Amino acid sequence: MKMKRIRQKAEELGLDSDNLKKRELIQAIQVAENNFPCFRTGQDSCNQVNCCWRDDCLSPGWRKGARLEQVKEELEGLMKNIDELKAKTKILVGQNKNDVLKEFKKIEKQGEKEIMSTIQTLGEASEKAWKNTRKGLDNSWEDIAGALKKLTARF
Repeated sequence: MKMKRIRQKAEELGLDSDNLKKRELIQAIQVAENNFPCFRTGQDSCNQVNCCWRDDCLSPGWRKGARLEQVKEELEGLMKNIDELKAKTKILVGQNKNDVLKEFKKIEKQGEKEIMSTIQTLGEASEKAWKNTRKGLDNSWEDIAGALKKLTARF
């Protein structure tokens, strides 16, 4: 956000914007808006999703890193769920047991290879490439999560 707009926002909140640097002024505005005054204190993540300074505050590429971490965590959780469901499936009897176990193996192979490969590629990609390929990552993730949901519906 440009300094002119920042000063305008400060005036709207009744703050004196004279003699303050951009960072200090934004932190004062954050306090006035009942947000934690964290502008430019953490470059890699921010949990204040309603803060209007979030994009200016964080370093370029923070979205990519945050999304990759989120997908890694979700993938680990998904694989844990698959392991738990496989353990439950092993106590089943009959042909359904084999069918379900085959589905688990298929999802595991597809999920882990596809997503980890995409994560590695995107981790090395530029910000522009990240914006273009994030949709593909999200679609892959939705496909795998959907397959697991369909599989767990059998229980």
